[in-house]
Amino acid sequence: FRRDIRTRTFNLSYFYIFNKSVNVLHSIFSGVNKDQRSAGTVLGGLTTEWHRMEADSSIVPASSSDFFNAEAQIVSFDQYGLGISCGYSYLFVLPSNWLIFLSAAPGIGLSFKNINAETISYKPSNIWQVTLNADIQIGYNGTRFYALISSMNTWFRSSLNYGNAGSSNSLKFKLTLGWKLQKQ
Repeated sequence: FRRDIRTRTFNLSYFYIFNKSVNVLHSIFSGVNKDQRSAGTVLGGLTTEWHRMEADSSIVPASSSDFFNAEAQIVSFDQYGLGISCGYSYLFVLPSNWLIFLSAAPGIGLSFKNINAETISYKPSNIWQVTLNADIQIGYNGTRFYALISSMNTWFRSSLNYGNAGSSNSLKFKLTLGWKLQKQ
């Protein structure tokens, strides 16, 4: 952990549910609707990301700098990415009001980068990136009370040219607890 490295990331993902008769996502995220059966749906989505990293010196530790080329001695990095993805989500309705939700949507996109290394500044010519959005959620949906533990992960990887690559991983956890005003 280095105190001089500063990072900022903004990510926005939108997914379209192709099977409108399956209300899987609304049920799992709200905790209010009670599904009686397991169901799944195909998803299509758009993802965008902005990432900025800055450091007072190269992000490569001085003790390891002999193993990295000059283009990898990065001091600042700006990236904007835009991609499309397609995946599948499935809600498992288990006995005793328990739910498990799994979703994965791999994708491909474009990534535009500006890189400042200690001795060189450049814009990588390879603009392709690969992405993966994945969610795992476990919940309880009782007559009056509901709870949901969520883990949502967004991962990007793209070339920085010169034999180098960069990746960004945003991992989020969420706990939702609720009380229903009316019994269902």
